[in-house]
Amino acid sequence: MDYKLKGGKHDFRSDLIIRDTEKRYTNGTVEILGIIENHGKVNWENIVVKAEMNGKDGKYLDELTRRIPANILPRAIEHFKIEAKEYPKARWDAITDMKVKVSDAFHSKY
Repeated sequence: MDYKLKGGKHDFRSDLIIRDTEKRYTNGTVEILGIIENHGKVNWENIVVKAEMNGKDGKYLDELTRRIPANILPRAIEHFKIEAKEYPKARWDAITDMKVKVSDAFHSKY
């Protein structure tokens, strides 16, 4: 995917910011919720959000990924939810740290 325009002026890594993340575990289902803000000057679409989960001593445990089917305009926000069903309780309990980031996005020309 092309994440920069000609001349490298726009980059999803600096334009799209994740904030207000929350994680939940209910009846074997994990939900990670948050907000994506577009601080750039272009529209972004097909945004991929990744949650990386670590345990004690920073040991990698798991990751969850979701493509957000939205076109986010400049200065706009979009709520998102990543969900995983039948998630092992023991793995959930071992998570001590979670980092949520935008791992990919496509510049929309519309």
